[in-house]
This record gives sequence, structure tokens and C-alpha cells, in this order.
Amino acid sequence: VKSINGLGGPEEQGRLFGFLEGGRGLVGTVAAFGSVAVFSMASDGVGGMKNAILYYSVLLIVAGVCAAIFMKDDKPSTPIEKKKNDLNMKDFMEVAKMPRVWLCGMLGICNYSALIFHGYVTAYLSAAFGLSDSVVANLSVIRTYFMMMVGAFVAGIIADKIGSRIRFITYAFVGMAVFACVYVIIPTGGAAVPLVVANFVVYGLCLYSIKALYFSTIDEVLVPKRLAGTASGVISLVTYAPEIFLYTVSGNMVDKYEGTATPLAGYHHCFIAMAVLSAIGFVCGFVLRRMNQKAIEAAQNV
Repeated sequence: VKSINGLGGPEEQGRLFGFLEGGRGLVGTVAAFGSVAVFSMASDGVGGMKNAILYYSVLLIVAGVCAAIFMKDDKPSTPIEKKKNDLNMKDFMEVAKMPRVWLCGMLGICNYSALIFHGYVTAYLSAAFGLSDSVVANLSVIRTYFMMMVGAFVAGIIADKIGSRIRFITYAFVGMAVFACVYVIIPTGGAAVPLVVANFVVYGLCLYSIKALYFSTIDEVLVPKRLAGTASGVISLVTYAPEIFLYTVSGNMVDKYEGTATPLAGYHHCFIAMAVLSAIGFVCGFVLRRMNQKAIEAAQNV
């Protein structure tokens, strides 16, 4: 994150991180199809799994070699620079005292939590609309990789054009809230498949466009370049904390209604949670924009 942050100024952060996330989506798509190909070369599942492990091991080695060759070595060249760049509690405390950084993390946690809940949408499409396993599997690939790629590229470009990554994220949360509610009100059954798939695509684009910009806000909230890595650590700590418990919570929400008279209620609760998280994200984005504007005005008056 710090390496990407250092590639450009504040006006380029959206494009840089959008292309980073879009590149992840592109590489992830190619790698996933490659793993399927090598898995299918084996005569049984055990051999296929061995092929897949070897395949990803080779990819990781190649990635490590490329990083060693192409990534800039920013190792401090003098004792003074080394002292300034040493990991220390002072840097962390300096970042921890910035409320705007924690709010950036709140944008991330709202979006990432919604992403976890949205993982159940493919199962919902099968249960509520009768889509086949193959169609659902293809939609899952589209959701995980294609939307990540397209949403990230578009988000980065648009966010830089409007001059604020935070403003773009705030608007995208409105889209997430609206289309999460649409999931609940769309009638189930085969006739509504085109509508629910269209909603699936649009919601996914809103979701992944925000995901691409988590760390592009670091410059916008006036974090010094020397603290970009520490700030990204704080944002990551907040953003990805739901992984500790939310998969279990969301799974229990869905399983609770299995075998009852309302088996789809758990999915609807997930969609409502997505809408609530999006609303909270919008409020956090609005507050962050106001706080940031005041900080910019204060810096200009100094």
C-alpha cells in the first residue's frame, strides 16, 4: 500500500488504487482459470489438488522474484533516515490520534462487512430463483473477479475526476443501500431472474468500487507520506476485523431459517444488514468529508 501511495500525489490516488484493485481482479481471474485447468489434468481429486498446490506455489515464487526485481528498494541509506523510518510506537500514536484515519477504517469496515453478507447472494439466487449450479458458479466468478476488476478501474478514474475519493465512496454507499433493499423487494421466481441478475451486477459494481479505494483516502485526509504505511495498517486493522466473527454470524442468520416456513428469511436479513451497513458508511463518509474540509481550511490558514 505504501509503495502504491508513493507513486503519485493526492490527485492521483484514486486512479492508482483503482488500477491496483483492478489488476488484482484481472490476475485473480487468470489465476483461477489456470488452477481449474491444472486441476482437471489429473485423473482424480487428490492429484488435482496436488497440481493446484504446485501451480500456486510456482505463481508465488514468480511473484516474489518479480517483486525483488521490479519493486523499488526504499531502505534508508543513512543512519538518520533509518532512525526516522524505524517502526516505533511514536508513529503509531501519531496516526492513532487522527480521527480521520479511524473514519477511513469505518468506511472500510462497513463496505467489507457488506461484502461478507453479499457472499450469500449466489446461494440465494439458487434457492429463490431456481438457477442451476453452473449458472450460479459463473455468477460467483463474475462477482468475485470481473466486478472487482471493472468496478475498481472505473472507480479510480471517476474518483480522481471529481477530485475526492471520499465523496465518491459516500455516493457509492447510497447505491449500495438502494440496491441492497431491491434484493428484498424483488419477487422470487423464474420471471424475475433478469431483474435480480441486473441488481446483482449493479450492486456488485458499487460494492467493489468502494473496496478499491480503501487506501486511496490516506493522502486526502492529510496523512504525511512517512506515515502512509502506519495509516494503512490502522485502516486494515479496522476494515478486516469482521473476518474474525462475521462469517459465523452471517452463516447462522441463513441457517436459522432452514427447514422453516420462511427459508429465505435469513437471506433477507443479510440484505437488510447490507443496507444498514451502507447507511452507516454514508454517514461516516459525510462526517469525514466535513472533518477533512475543516482540517484543510485550518492548514491553509496556518
